[in-house]
Amino acid sequence: MGVPSLVNRDFKDGRGIALTYNNDRPRAIKTMISHAWSEPVAAFLRDVRIVTVSDPDSGIFTCFLALFQGTWADIDAQVSQGGADMQTGCFAEVLHSVHQLGGNMWVISNDNEREKGLYARLWCTWEVYCAVRDGVLIKMHPLKSTAAHLFGRTGKAAFDPASGTCGSTGDMQKIRDAVVQGVGWTPVAQAVMRSSSFTAVGGRLDADGYNLGPEGVAELCTALKGNTTFNGWDLSKNDMRDEGAEALAGALKANTTLTELRIYQNAITDVGAQALADALEANTTLKTLDLAGNAITDAGAQALAGALEANSTLKLLLLNGNAITDAGAQALAGALEANSTLTRLYLEDDKITDAGTKALKDARKGMSPFLFP
Repeated sequence: MGVPSLVNRDFKDGRGIALTYNNDRPRAIKTMISHAWSEPVAAFLRDVRIVTVSDPDSGIFTCFLALFQGTWADIDAQVSQGGADMQTGCFAEVLHSVHQLGGNMWVISNDNEREKGLYARLWCTWEVYCAVRDGVLIKMHPLKSTAAHLFGRTGKAAFDPASGTCGSTGDMQKIRDAVVQGVGWTPVAQAVMRSSSFTAVGGRLDADGYNLGPEGVAELCTALKGNTTFNGWDLSKNDMRDEGAEALAGALKANTTLTELRIYQNAITDVGAQALADALEANTTLKTLDLAGNAITDAGAQALAGALEANSTLKLLLLNGNAITDAGAQALAGALEANSTLTRLYLEDDKITDAGTKALKDARKGMSPFLFP
């Protein structure tokens, strides 16, 4: 669905865009998108796609699409059911459905929020409250989770969930009363801090365990094209498989700032290893590559060995927990004779015997630290 089709369609029947488009196939909500309503729509939809494309049949609730954008009275009737009890409002009910289906709430801020931060908006804090109440996992979008995106210029240390505001003083009072009468502000603050502690810290993009899938990783790589903000990417445990590894390899060839790439436990085979090896031959900045816990065998190790002969920047390579045998170890040993840059190579928990270990040690006699099998 293109952005123009969303904008140009006329809705006069009191239903939101999402309900109108999905009239013949309504879906239970498994994913809630928490956002600010201040974002450029095309960029926002791209960010939504990155984190949801791996589960295309999941029902997704995005309030600006789900709510009928009529009068303030129309909106209030949907958000709080027109009454004083916020616990019966749409956000609370949606997150209850998300909890029942074992889904997530994705928090997607945007660049327009970097002055005050997303959590200056009390409605966004209320959504965190509802997620906490129902035990819904909260995830911050990997591209929109810097301290500025979430907390504004004052930063994380000054965050106070109760200080947020919204357009209606009546809504503010209803939200604050509901929080105080419910789980309270402390669990809300703790949930925000816990969820934001893993992402976009110190120039490092951390999406470990986000389960983006091959398509989500590919979308993320497209979004990161030309990005110089992050010098470290952790995309471990995302089930990216070879398709995702190939997308990363394409990004790696063009990137000139990335120094650390961690993609352990992603079901990457020799196909993905070959793509990454090709990228290593062209890349001149990467210093750490973590491929531990994948499904790489001797063919993948041999491809990476060939790349090491040409690469002069990589210092740490983790291949532990794969399926590499003596043949792969001997190929890597041959590369070490030509490569003087790599200082650490992790191969424990592979299938290498004493013969492979000896070849590796002989190739780098007297040089440490190395961690062989």
